[in-house]
Amino acid sequence: MRSNTVSILATGLTGGLACLAACLWPLTPGNASDHFEAPLVQADPAMDITDLYLFGGSAGKTVAVINYAGLNQSLTQPTQSGTYSDQALYTLHIDNTGDDVEDLQVHVRFGRDSGGNWGVQVTGLPGSDGPLSGPVEQVLTDGSGNMLFAGRRDDPFFFDAQGYLDTLSSGDLMIRNDRDFLAGMNCTSIVLEFDTAAALQGGSALGCWATSGRLQ
Repeated sequence: MRSNTVSILATGLTGGLACLAACLWPLTPGNASDHFEAPLVQADPAMDITDLYLFGGSAGKTVAVINYAGLNQSLTQPTQSGTYSDQALYTLHIDNTGDDVEDLQVHVRFGRDSGGNWGVQVTGLPGSDGPLSGPVEQVLTDGSGNMLFAGRRDDPFFFDAQGYLDTLSSGDLMIRNDRDFLAGMNCTSIVLEFDTAAALQGGSALGCWATSGRLQ
């Protein structure tokens, strides 16, 4: 299985062409980002994870967002769906003991029905009794209040690429908050909302990272 990994490890925010931001949940939200890849990864957008976000959801819930297939300029085409592959496996790894070793795995995969319509399934979601599945581009919930969504979304990551390059060349900070290199681009998002206590399993903090793997 070939894989791609984006991690959330510790508090902080950084900028750059391939930048990492991290958190120790539940202290502060955070994200990890990686929008620029080698040509082989760029040619396989379903495998290319760009961001991982982790933040508090509704009462007692945690939200994890895995974004992939970024740098897509089709946001203005409302009929276009997200990027899906029945050969890809997305995994959210959860460490609840602080040893940087996964204690829980949440798996997400896609498939088509007999009519060719895409669906999504998640297994191992903390607090759920079993798999949660349904059509893509729809908010899916189970009896525990856990939630799953997979679909195309405006890429939320903000980055002033020109300001970054100008800063490197001049030595002066030239980042602007009104110039976004990713404006008008979209990605495919996997949104998971799950029970925080079930994920913590008595621990005090969550460390998360996400991987994508192509099934052989």
